[in-house]
Amino acid sequence: MHETPANQDLISVNAINGNYANQSVTDTLSTLWHELYESFSFREDTAKQVTRNSTIHLTLNQKSLIVLAKEGDRIVGELELKGKIKGDYFCPNRNLFLVPIPFLFFRQRERRVVIAVTTENQLIVNQGLEEFLWVIMAGGYDSRSSDRFGKTE
Repeated sequence: MHETPANQDLISVNAINGNYANQSVTDTLSTLWHELYESFSFREDTAKQVTRNSTIHLTLNQKSLIVLAKEGDRIVGELELKGKIKGDYFCPNRNLFLVPIPFLFFRQRERRVVIAVTTENQLIVNQGLEEFLWVIMAGGYDSRSSDRFGKTE
């Protein structure tokens, strides 16, 4: 998951800084705010409701990505995603949820995210979720997604 997204012409990770549309270019249901909030927390019910018309402002430094959701001049949401710059992309620290009760119950949920910018100034958010649950019997879940968001002025 921490490899450069395949078949993408990436530019410098410093090009992440700027304003982006909250609406995905590739998927009408995805919003940038929700994708980034999911990499921050598994608790979706605490996510601030940000409209699709909002502008998402990203500021990258060496150890974190600051995310501001704006509606006009008003800030309606704020996140700080701690992580690392790896080559031409930014990887927020993985989000891990673990509940062990020996011999009875075990649950592990892990989310990994890769954020990069293409030569067309589109933000790519690649995301993976792996979940394992054991209660007498075992089961698992694996999901991958990739969305693009256009840069605004």
